[in-house]
Amino acid sequence: MALILQREKRIVFRLAYVGIPFSGKSTIMKSLHRSFSREERGEMRQGFINQDRGLAFDLLRSPISVIPGFSSSIQFSTLPGYCARTNSHRQLLKQVDGILYIVDSQWDRMNENVKAFAAIQEIIIDQKKSLSEIPFVLIFNKQEMKQSAPRSYLEETFNQRSQIAPTFEVNPFFGKGVVDSFQSILKQLELSYR
Repeated sequence: MALILQREKRIVFRLAYVGIPFSGKSTIMKSLHRSFSREERGEMRQGFINQDRGLAFDLLRSPISVIPGFSSSIQFSTLPGYCARTNSHRQLLKQVDGILYIVDSQWDRMNENVKAFAAIQEIIIDQKKSLSEIPFVLIFNKQEMKQSAPRSYLEETFNQRSQIAPTFEVNPFFGKGVVDSFQSILKQLELSYR
């Protein structure tokens, strides 16, 4: 649920990049951070939740307008996909307004991807929601690698719900799909508050 700051007349939306370790969460978020001007973005911050490194930054002005007279901003963070293992991870996931789930497309990481994705769905169900009810995007990272699963397999494995999520092939080193996936979740976020 968005944080409403009455005194500042500002709404803060929280988006999380979630995926297994080394799936590309930090690299994708750094690429997105670079896509904004210095005036638009806050500084990239690094922190730890238990033993897991996480990154965060703020987009100081967001194009989303849901309450007349209020400005909006977005807080981005990374969360490990196996976050079901600790209460602090579960709590952080409960606070997000949207999830960008990153699938490491390499075959040898598929079992980890599936387990982490199931853990995320379990947390959402514990909140009495489903992934169809919250802004959600699937990102297929590392598709350019030789040992990657075909997109059709990834779609079939991770995108079988009543409401199909937007999917994006991303290569953060070249910026491919990074901004497009962000714009997609922004649209969903704005629609969810209308």
